[in-house]
Amino acid sequence: MGTPTTPEINSNPIQSDHNIKFDAQYVKADPGETVLTIVEGINNNNIKKMAPKQIITDFKLINPSIDPHNLRPNHYYYFPLYTNG
Repeated sequence: MGTPTTPEINSNPIQSDHNIKFDAQYVKADPGETVLTIVEGINNNNIKKMAPKQIITDFKLINPSIDPHNLRPNHYYYFPLYTNG
């Protein structure tokens, strides 16, 4: 799973268009990882009810200039940290 720096978590919950609030965790993407694999890891695989499309939308909300399908290895991004996965 991605390597978090000091687990930096946004303290102001973000409201997504699917009415679920989430925080954002700053995580380093390791080679071969995707948005979905990292989000699953930081949410302890507790997002089974979430649609992958919505996870990608939430990622783009907190990383507006990043292509979620082309993460660069060893770069840091914000990932959705859901409280009710």
